[in-house]
Amino acid sequence: MQFFEKCLDVAKRANDKDNEAICYQQIALIQEKVNGDNHEKAIEYLQKFLELGIENNNKENQREAHKMLADIYSRNGQVPMAFQHLESVLEIAIANDTKSAEAEAALKLGLLYNKEGKERNIKKSSEYL
Repeated sequence: MQFFEKCLDVAKRANDKDNEAICYQQIALIQEKVNGDNHEKAIEYLQKFLELGIENNNKENQREAHKMLADIYSRNGQVPMAFQHLESVLEIAIANDTKSAEAEAALKLGLLYNKEGKERNIKKSSEYL
């Protein structure tokens, strides 16, 4: 992790937003492994990864951050947050016409709905069908 933290420091000083975003993503992955059931640090770094994706208008990073956050929230039992992030993944995929990402998001939403045993008609999700 020390190399990613060093990279993060240098990227910030160089105003290199792309490498800064990648470092946040990688540190989040490490935090998730190191901290086991405590995902708060990973979520904190993923939020920064997402913020930079939005700031840089990097749709791929935005989609990836939302996807990773949805996975963490789903595993943590925070299903409403997982739904929100998956719906964001779906929206971004549709807006950017990335069919494989759209299919993956729709599949994950369907699996999560099925896992929850709910027949929900969430406005955003039903608009895409």
